[in-house]
Amino acid sequence: RTRTVRDYRRSPVGGINPDVSHNGSSWISPVSVKPKDVVVPMFVLLSANIVVLAVWTALAPLRVETEILAADLFDRAVQTYDYCYSDGMLPYIICLGVLNFAALFLAFYESYQAKGVPLEYSESKYIFRAMACMMLVCFIGIPIMVIAYMYENPSAFVFVFTGIIFVTASCTLLLIFVPKIRTNKAKDSSGR
Repeated sequence: RTRTVRDYRRSPVGGINPDVSHNGSSWISPVSVKPKDVVVPMFVLLSANIVVLAVWTALAPLRVETEILAADLFDRAVQTYDYCYSDGMLPYIICLGVLNFAALFLAFYESYQAKGVPLEYSESKYIFRAMACMMLVCFIGIPIMVIAYMYENPSAFVFVFTGIIFVTASCTLLLIFVPKIRTNKAKDSSGR
């Protein structure tokens, strides 16, 4: 049977998922998503990121180090290489990575669970695809960034870092907004 909005319930982790009882019949309960349901998890994740970054800044601040690559006959620097460095930055990077990837996996799970919601503007399918694209880009790009960093190749590091940001932002924006624009254009052309 086709499910309606009333056939969905709020899941324990905050999403809207289909609910099926022990005998297979649907449990019918109206669902209303309030702004609080979205703002609270966002505020918790943002606060956790701010706390980790603030502790990192307080305990192991970044500092600029300059390495002279070439000098002239009078020992003046002709070519230098500047980079930011922090003593003991690995635990903070790991903490930020675990925190944000956990949020990504939770959102991934929730959008997969809600993929069958038959609403006109149901975005879960496209959100799932955007997050899959983000994960794929990160799993490919982050190891390349680490290799570029270890071999002190700043051009490769910046290129891969910029590519990760561009692809992540593009796939998110395109997969969220293009289907809405196409739906609105189809609705406008059929309504005339």
